[in-house]
Amino acid sequence: MIEQRPLKYRAWDIRNKVMVPDACVLTPTRNLVTVNEEHFNSPFSFFDGCVWLQFTGHVDTNGVDIYEGDYLKQTVNDVVVDSKLEVKWSEGAFYLFNCNEMDEDYKVSHAFPLNYAGTFEVWGNKYENAEVV
Repeated sequence: MIEQRPLKYRAWDIRNKVMVPDACVLTPTRNLVTVNEEHFNSPFSFFDGCVWLQFTGHVDTNGVDIYEGDYLKQTVNDVVVDSKLEVKWSEGAFYLFNCNEMDEDYKVSHAFPLNYAGTFEVWGNKYENAEVV
């Protein structure tokens, strides 16, 4: 039997401009459970004013969970080959898009799956490091 990745989310709090780790999880019985209750002051307040970022099911070379919106650098044979890759959900899968190219068509046509060769390291995300791209 294939093991399903954990369905967990972190949230970018738009009003306070802060990343909320482990914001909620979807249990195997499909119940949404708020994990980080100290950030949210009511059971439903976390739906308003947040951008939800899904866990990809992958971890980087340092064991850090990789989420949608993360920036990664790719290393092949101990050489950094790309330092600005953004994790995005597209066409039913998580992909890495090259942020070095500003042309949106280039990003889409040169996307590759997250399980592509090489090792990856999370170094930021599009919300806390928006000035990078």
